[in-house]
Amino acid sequence: MSPRQAADAARFERRIRRDDVVLTYDPESELGFTYRPRRPEDGCMVLDWPRDVPLPTGEKRAALDLPPEGT
Repeated sequence: MSPRQAADAARFERRIRRDDVVLTYDPESELGFTYRPRRPEDGCMVLDWPRDVPLPTGEKRAALDLPPEGT
């Protein structure tokens, strides 16, 4: 990752944690993506995963979760 990408990723993680939100796709939004409040069923995922789409497994699944704090 470039320094810029690392900084963007760190900002994204801080916002997800600070605001207790997940990123979701909203076709009604001009931007397409918005944040919504985290629900218990989201667990530690950073995205609002579509309920009708199977979750990936292994490393791809792990990439959807917030890393443990301090890592």
